[in-house]
Amino acid sequence: MVGRVGIILILVATTTLALPVDEAAQQEDPVLAVFRDADVTNHVQTDIAAAEEDRYLTEYRCELNVNFQGHCVATTNCPAKGLSLQACKTLCDNTSGCKVIVHNKYNGGSCYLKREKGNTVPDAPQHETRGCVKPQNIPSRTPITPYTPTAGWTYVLEAARAKNWPACAYRFASYPGSCNSVDLWKSAGGNQHWMLESAGQPSTFYLKASCGSYLGYQRSCSSNVMTMTRTKSAFKFIRVGTNHFTYYLLAAGRSHCPLRYASFPGSCTTRGADKIDLWLAAGTNQRFRIHPVSSRSPHTHTVNADAPCADPYAFSTVNEGRTVYKMQCTGGALTLSSSSTIGPSSVFRREGTCLSGSVPAWISGHRWAPENTVDATGKFNLVFFSSIPAGRPNGVHRIGWAASAKGASKGAYSKYSQHSLHLSNAPGGEIDPTVFHDSDGKMYLSWKSDDNACPGPCQATTRLWLQEIAIRGTSVSMLGPKRVIMDSSGLWWVTSFINGGALAEGPELIKHAGMYYLFFAAGRYCQDSYSEGVARSTSIWGPYEKMPVPLLSTGLVGRARGQHGMEKLIGPGHASFVQDATTGSWFAVWHASIGQNCNRFPFISRMLFGKDGWPRIEL
Repeated sequence: MVGRVGIILILVATTTLALPVDEAAQQEDPVLAVFRDADVTNHVQTDIAAAEEDRYLTEYRCELNVNFQGHCVATTNCPAKGLSLQACKTLCDNTSGCKVIVHNKYNGGSCYLKREKGNTVPDAPQHETRGCVKPQNIPSRTPITPYTPTAGWTYVLEAARAKNWPACAYRFASYPGSCNSVDLWKSAGGNQHWMLESAGQPSTFYLKASCGSYLGYQRSCSSNVMTMTRTKSAFKFIRVGTNHFTYYLLAAGRSHCPLRYASFPGSCTTRGADKIDLWLAAGTNQRFRIHPVSSRSPHTHTVNADAPCADPYAFSTVNEGRTVYKMQCTGGALTLSSSSTIGPSSVFRREGTCLSGSVPAWISGHRWAPENTVDATGKFNLVFFSSIPAGRPNGVHRIGWAASAKGASKGAYSKYSQHSLHLSNAPGGEIDPTVFHDSDGKMYLSWKSDDNACPGPCQATTRLWLQEIAIRGTSVSMLGPKRVIMDSSGLWWVTSFINGGALAEGPELIKHAGMYYLFFAAGRYCQDSYSEGVARSTSIWGPYEKMPVPLLSTGLVGRARGQHGMEKLIGPGHASFVQDATTGSWFAVWHASIGQNCNRFPFISRMLFGKDGWPRIEL
């Protein structure tokens, strides 16, 4: 913003409700008064309810291959059908009298809600039955996520404008180099950073700019101007409904004034900075998204493997009656590691590599993003990956597979597809395959067309595709049409190696509570801009609604021990998602560089779903 001219904001004439100056001066501290203001009582109650939701997230105690007999809560709809284990837990949470659940794999997931355990009997492993007891008022640790405004964190504040990026580009709360005014600017750099300092009340902060001044306002009700000042002015962040990343900013020192919500115009300019001032209502044009940038007390992450692993794909399998978690990695013969547990303290230890035997001509040493799946008979494991054809160093990546009849074990993937799969046939190639098994038994292959690959016809955006497939033994069949289900447009934080472009890759699909979630990596790998995003849809074919903030970003994550001591994690993303086989809890397995070196290691974080239906990562 060097050379920007600060814009003087327009005063809006209003009918003032202010007390005479001498009388107003005798009133209670306005920062305290705002919490007794009837106009914000509902917002405060919503805040408290949301905090309680986080504080009392419960973890069911589940036993594998165990059934609890009798005692259904209702005589009908027992079981409820088509529900995942997590959805079954949610249904129990919302059903009066439910204290126990039993869940198995049949009918797309059968869910029995029960009043008590009754007789406990063993069940056959192939039924995948879990008997789970609901904790009663047992608080668990509050999820650590800076999408709850937190003192000591620095944020970018994005006006949630009516049109998607890059329309209405002027959307970031900003100050010029002179630090004497505030407006909305079209980029998110140093002059758009705001550090939160506690104002001594819940969800209430002073917003400090990098220049040392604070976002401020006048106490007089005759003005609705927002400006920069050396005097601290408190703002209360009020969550918008159940949304966990969008807030109203209430001027806490103006409880006696009608104009007190930070606001922006409904229409947007395209030629210069847009205004930000105070308005009398909390509506569409008063909503701001928060984007964490850094923390004064960064979280310390634990590396979850004994070796580097780019593009980690984690999954569970059963070995001699025990659940084992496996992880596959990009490069060479595709590293294979394993762990007996899945969670932030797990350590995946290297077993060896997946591939063995003679490889066909479509495969060279450039092997990327392997992902395991199981065929319809349950007898074969297939790992899908992309490679450049042998002898063609300037060729493009295509996707194929290798199969194992001996489970997901080292060196067992020795039977290969003789040719790469006929997919989008994009000039830049295809990468990042993933296979999704739906609850109705259908299988789908998703991938990225490498539209940004150069030299060649480089594209500003990239596409994620979906194709129904059938896998039986070592036969892979394409069923029906292939379709683009999402492109990389519409999010300001998604960058590309193409100037002005946007890059999305690494698709992953899961289904939760009847909703399809399409996760994707975004931006320039091994750089600060690399991140993980998510979109959702009620249909696997879309359309997919993108969550407007990253699930993971360099700003969100902390640091880990590297070659030079504790170093910042860079470029978190290309995540895979796996459920704990016992509890059904979701975990994200993602990679990041420890420092600026592109030596990527895997990390594991718990993933939770909020009341807004969007996932969040616990850091």
